[in-house]
Amino acid sequence: LKNKEKNDLGTQLRMMLRGMVSPSSTKKVVLPMGGKVLYLNEDEILYCKADGNYTTVFKSDDSNLLISKKIKDVEALLPQASFFRVHQSYVVNLKTIKEYVKNEGHYLVLIGGITIPVSRSKKNELQDILQSI
Repeated sequence: LKNKEKNDLGTQLRMMLRGMVSPSSTKKVVLPMGGKVLYLNEDEILYCKADGNYTTVFKSDDSNLLISKKIKDVEALLPQASFFRVHQSYVVNLKTIKEYVKNEGHYLVLIGGITIPVSRSKKNELQDILQSI
C-alpha cells in the first residue's frame, strides 16, 4: 500500500474504533512511574508532551507527572479512541479540545486555554477524526 492509502486506512480504523467506544465509558489508563503504577481515569489526562526520553503528562487538576518513557511508549498505553498524536511532541485527549485554529499555523485550544501545535502531517487526519466525533 502507498503511504496515503495506509494513512487513510489507519484513519478509517481509528474512526471505527472511536465509534465502538461509548463517550460515557471511562477507562483507566495504567502508567508506570518510578517504582509504582498509576491508575488514572482517561478524563484526568489533558495531554502529554515529549521531553527527550521522558514524557510529561498534564492533568485536569493542574498537576503533572513526569514519566521516564518516550512519548511513543506513553501513546501506546493510552486508549486510541480518546487520544491522538497531533505532533511529534504532543498527544492530546480528544475530549479536551475546545477549538481547532487553522490560520496562523495549525493549533488546538484545549480546556483552560492551553494551545497545542498540530503538525502539517497530522492535520488532515485530525480534521477527519474531529468531524467524526
